[in-house]
Amino acid sequence: MVITFKFRSAINADHRVVVRAKTASFARATALLFHSGFKTGFIDFDVALTADVRR
Repeated sequence: MVITFKFRSAINADHRVVVRAKTASFARATALLFHSGFKTGFIDFDVALTADVRR
């Protein structure tokens, strides 16, 4: 019974580590997407501003 409990605890701990790793990678991917989208928005804004100034 004690061995089973320890085994379950180990599985739960492993599961938590996996969930944290997945959450961290998802957050990283989301941040990268947001950052690249933000950069693209600024580039578009700069191009539009330059086009306006040239007219």
